[in-house]
Amino acid sequence: MPAQHPTPYLSLRGLPLADDYPDWLRSRLPGALVESAPAVTHYTHLADPAWFSGRLVAFDEAVVR
Repeated sequence: MPAQHPTPYLSLRGLPLADDYPDWLRSRLPGALVESAPAVTHYTHLADPAWFSGRLVAFDEAVVR
């Protein structure tokens, strides 16, 4: 069942996605963000830890405020 209210959700992806994935996810979790990592990998947190942690911190700060 899809959420009824915007849900803070960040999907950081390291592999190519189907073009319709972001819309599909937002249809189930309104407010969800989908972002692609700068490096194509299964391990975005290892390939570019500064980018990964920076996105988590920025998302957390945006949701908390």
